[in-house]
Amino acid sequence: MSTNENLHAGHRERTINKFLNYPDAFGEHELLEVLLFYAVPRKDTNPLAHKLLRAFGSLEKVFSATSEELMTVDGVGKSVAAAIRVVGQIIASQEKLKKKRVRLTAPADAKALIKEYLSGKPNETFILVLLNSKMDIITVLEFTDDKMDQVSADIPEISHALSIHRPRYAVIAHNHPSKIIIPSEKDDIATKKVALICSVHGVDITDHLILGGDDVYSYRNGGMMDRIRKEMNLDKLLSNI
Repeated sequence: MSTNENLHAGHRERTINKFLNYPDAFGEHELLEVLLFYAVPRKDTNPLAHKLLRAFGSLEKVFSATSEELMTVDGVGKSVAAAIRVVGQIIASQEKLKKKRVRLTAPADAKALIKEYLSGKPNETFILVLLNSKMDIITVLEFTDDKMDQVSADIPEISHALSIHRPRYAVIAHNHPSKIIIPSEKDDIATKKVALICSVHGVDITDHLILGGDDVYSYRNGGMMDRIRKEMNLDKLLSNI
């Protein structure tokens, strides 16, 4: 590696470390410069970042530009255009999600949601719906088990998701390919596990729904959810130690 390449490598490492620690301190050209690190190896990407911003006027315009428009800028080839377009598509998809944000304000909303996610699934599939304080859906996480007779709740993964998204409420749901909606003992155990991990993270779990054919069973409507929440409340468990 040449002296010039060593300098660029050192600069990149310092810049990446700075970004990881202080992302809010980065201006538009610096953010674009970091992104271009991954499309332009062993070269100073700062001039190209400035060139793109001069050509389009803002990061928003850069990320909404077409591949053809991007490649009219000197120094932008397919790799650079692809990297920028990937980010542009991610931004566009998130904007679409925001526009059609679903709010679970009634039991019917939750039932419609799980039918959308779980209808027609050949294997037993478990979903965790995370909601904010207004009951807007933050995200829906899906866990699929090859076994058709039980829910597989990946507790470490659920705990990680709760730490990242910091929801206020959660709803869990799964399907019974057998079309029998009566909860099993394994379903009760899975519900208790998720209720406990939600309690640890200060999340209020509001229901567990089971889809069987066109029918839906609700732990809350059946009176089971309140009992499980009280039984698996972290403060109550700790007070009994």
